[in-house]
Amino acid sequence: ARNSAAYALGTGTFGLETNPTTAVKIVRRGVSQHIESMTRPEVEKGLRAAGEHSPRAAARWAIALHYGLRPAEVLGLTLDDVTVTPEWIELNIRATLVRLAGNAFTETLWVRQDAPKTRAGRRVIPIPRDSEAGSLLLTHLTALVEYRAANPLSSDQLAYVAALREGLDRSVEAGLAGTDTDKK
Repeated sequence: ARNSAAYALGTGTFGLETNPTTAVKIVRRGVSQHIESMTRPEVEKGLRAAGEHSPRAAARWAIALHYGLRPAEVLGLTLDDVTVTPEWIELNIRATLVRLAGNAFTETLWVRQDAPKTRAGRRVIPIPRDSEAGSLLLTHLTALVEYRAANPLSSDQLAYVAALREGLDRSVEAGLAGTDTDKK
C-alpha cells in the first residue's frame, strides 16, 4: 500500500497531496507478529481518492484494503472470477498478474498467470453485497457490463487479441525451454 500510494502521489493518479501511509509503522518480525495496519481514517481517505478517480479504482482499493488481497491478485480478476448472489459477491482468487519486463525496444507486458503467488493463495472470498467493498464492486461491475454491452469488441479486435496471445505464448514457451522450475 505504501509503494502504491507513493506512486499515486508521484503521478497524481488519485489527486493525493500527501501519502496517507507514511505514518504507518511496518514491523517485519515474522508472520506470527502483529503488523500495524492503516487506520480507518487513512483507509477512508484512500478510498475517497480512488472513488474520485473511477469506480474501478474504488472497487480495486476497497477489495485490497478490506480483504487483504495482493495488488496482482485484484488486478488479475476477470468477470469469470466473480459470482454475484442476492446476498454475496464471491471472488474466486485463482490467478495473479505477472509483469514480463520489457527492454529498450519492447514495451513491458502484464499477463494473467493462472496460479496465485502460493498454493494457499487459491481461495474464495465472500463479500457481503451491502458492505462498502460490495457496494463499490457492484457499481464497477454494473458499469463494466453496461460498457461491454454498448461497446463489444469487433471480430478484427478479437482476432488481433488472439494473435497477440499466440505470439506471447510462443515467446513464453521459448523463454522457458530447458527450465523445470519456472511456471508458464
